This record gives sequence, structure tokens and C-alpha cells, in this order.
Amino acid sequence: TEDGTDCRIGIRINLNRASISDIDFKVINNTPYLFIAGPWRRGGHFSTCNLSGTPTCITQQFRGNVTLRRMGRLSVNNEGTMVYVTSTADGDLYGYNLDVTSGTPLASLTPARRCSNADSPDLTSGANEMIDATTVAVSPDDSNIVYLGSRINHAIQKLELTDTTCTVVASIGAGSNSVLTNTANSGELAADDVRFSRVWGLHVDQYNNRILTATSRGYIDEFNENNFTLINFWASWCAPCRVEHPVLIKLSKEKNLKILGINFKDKKANASKFLETLG
Repeated sequence: TEDGTDCRIGIRINLNRASISDIDFKVINNTPYLFIAGPWRRGGHFSTCNLSGTPTCITQQFRGNVTLRRMGRLSVNNEGTMVYVTSTADGDLYGYNLDVTSGTPLASLTPARRCSNADSPDLTSGANEMIDATTVAVSPDDSNIVYLGSRINHAIQKLELTDTTCTVVASIGAGSNSVLTNTANSGELAADDVRFSRVWGLHVDQYNNRILTATSRGYIDEFNENNFTLINFWASWCAPCRVEHPVLIKLSKEKNLKILGINFKDKKANASKFLETLG
């Protein structure tokens, strides 16, 4: 219970010298699951626990210098077909195929998806440089949308993923460590003015469209998932703009993202033709 007087469930990872780095809870096809992972001796472990009725867990062991050995946080997608893990070794985000109906749910630690972080990432709109990933949370509305938090870059990001691409949709944070609180009226604080000190916790509230973050200074900040805004500077003479335009068209259909396009150093006729041709 919430007051801690009644333990509803107890699960033990029966492995010598195993520790737990993170857990995630998901309801998949009306069945509640708990996922547990962390380092174990000279490798890592991953448990898939079916909580319907009497809880049953499948615990898998992986030897060697695997991601689970030096993992940060994990998040399972809404369908239970992929688990995302952040690595404290390199700051990248790894996605592994998952099958909760199998006797070996995590069949392999060969990543199906991988997003690499940038050194000193540019957090301005359109830069598409990923932060050093500490924590991760899958959007409850779309399994291809994930949110990252960074204890290194003091920022959070919204990413859209495919099997081959990782697109930074929006970034929040000044990018430097700050012990100050964020003080502003709701909706009036610009993304690059938000101050963080090592983002360790990240949670997406599916019922209230909120993103909650926790930092090493003990602050909890709340963001509206629907207020993420991507500002895109473009011009008809810009070759990369033509390449990214179809991606922006797709992103514009996301219900939790606003896109603001700014035509830059262009002639009105050329800009109009650009939009008529590409949509």
C-alpha cells in the first residue's frame, strides 16, 4: 500500500552478486508485467515477470561486457516488443527486441536500434544532436517516441525513432549544470532557459500529458507533453531543407508536437513554389 504498511508483492532476483539498476511496469494485452535489469557478476541480468495471478518471473543471464552490466535506465515499449536501455559506458541508447510470450523474452543483446550521442551536443532547434542518455521513457501514445534525460548535458529530449534513424524532435535545457530553480508562469519559460542539475529521473504521465523530471538537486519539474514545439528555419535554396521536409511533414501529424517554420533569407515566390511542390 502507499503508506508502506502492506507489501503486495515481493520479487527476488536469485542470482549471486546481482543488483537492480532499474525496473519498468507495463500492461500488455491486459496482462501486467514487471521488467527488472541490472549488472550481475561479469555480465548482466534481465527479468520478465508476469504479475497476473501468482507472479512468475523469467530471469535471463548474460555474460561479458554487455550493456546490462553498465546500464543506466530502461523502458519497455507499449506492445512489449522492445526494451530500451541507456548505457553509462558510452551514453548511447540501445533498443533490443523483446517477446513477452517467449520462454526467453530477451533473445539477444544484439541491438535492433541504436542512437549515438554527440560530444557537447547542440541543443538548438533543428540541430539533431542527441544528448548523453542517462534515463529513458517511451511515450504511452506512440512507441516510436521516446524521451531522454541526461545527467551529463543537463537536458531532456524528445526523439522519434525508426529501425535506422534517430531524430531529435525537441530539446529542453540550457545544457549547463545549474542549482537554481525554474521560476516562471506556466507556459512562459523558453526551452533553452530551463535549468537542470543532472537529470536522473524521467516519467511520462499518460493520464495527464505530463513529463516529470527529477534531478540531483532534489527538484521535480513538470512539462506539458503537448507543448513541445519544433522551430525550423528553412529556405528554398537550402538543399538539406528539401531532404528533411518529408520528415517534418510526418512529424507535423504528431498530436504532442507543434512545428513552427520560419522562412530565412528567401524570396517569397521561391518559398511559395517550394511549399507547393513539396507540401
